[in-house]
Amino acid sequence: MKRCTVVTLALAVALVLPAQASDQLVKTIGLQRTIPVTCLIVGGGGGAGGGQWNGGGKNGGGAGGGDVLACSATLSVGTYAVTVGAAGSGGGGASGYSTNGGTSTFNGNSAAGGGAGARTSTGSPEQDGNAGASGGGGAYDGTAGAGGTGSAGGNGGNGAGSGAGGGGGDAGNGETGSASTGGDGGPGTASTITGASVTYGAGGGGGDDGTGSGAGGSSGAGGAGGANGANGSNGSTYGSGGGGAGSNGFSGGDGRQGVVYIRYPGAARCTGGTVSTVGSDTLHEFTAGGNLICT
Repeated sequence: MKRCTVVTLALAVALVLPAQASDQLVKTIGLQRTIPVTCLIVGGGGGAGGGQWNGGGKNGGGAGGGDVLACSATLSVGTYAVTVGAAGSGGGGASGYSTNGGTSTFNGNSAAGGGAGARTSTGSPEQDGNAGASGGGGAYDGTAGAGGTGSAGGNGGNGAGSGAGGGGGDAGNGETGSASTGGDGGPGTASTITGASVTYGAGGGGGDDGTGSGAGGSSGAGGAGGANGANGSNGSTYGSGGGGAGSNGFSGGDGRQGVVYIRYPGAARCTGGTVSTVGSDTLHEFTAGGNLICT
């Protein structure tokens, strides 16, 4: 009974004291502040495949977008580690190898990176796209490569004709290539956590052996594929995949790294990342690993 009375009194006094004095009182009597947060965790976009020329068309598949995970939590005073997934690297014309995007994490939640686009290169064709949060697109080298499977988002498109498949996006599959063009990348997922609507985790377009190339998903959030004799473009928005290379020795585009956003009502009560305001809320943006420290 005594403890209940003290707690009630402390809370009542905290309401009328200035903010600093209120915080000190809460600490002194051992109460734990809690902070209701919303968050967005985006994995890194995959890197797209490279392409060469060896007596036939050799293009690169578009890369998959990273997982886009919305979450909420009630945080207590303490330190919370944040990991931001790296961008996948596009394959160079000489080797064609590309890599998946990295995983982003916060408070027990994780968002995987996008799958790498398939490559075709002299002597070592590897037509199938990688699995990932969204799958990488398949390449085409006389044999149609299969798109990779998406574990959280869309699958990559298959290679066909002279066109490589587009990478899957967080909100849908990449398109299959055709005889005239690479497949478009799959759509990403839009969020307004920053105060503006931004699409994350789109797939990259597939490369082509002719003059056509796949468009990046979500109106260019993902990287565009390259036509014959052109590199693929890099992913544009966080978590989006790169565009596949055109044939004749060119490189696939890099993915875009992941990001972690943490938002809560009122003035800043934590440190870490880049801190800004959105209306009456506080927003922490992490584009590299670090800690959110709430006191």
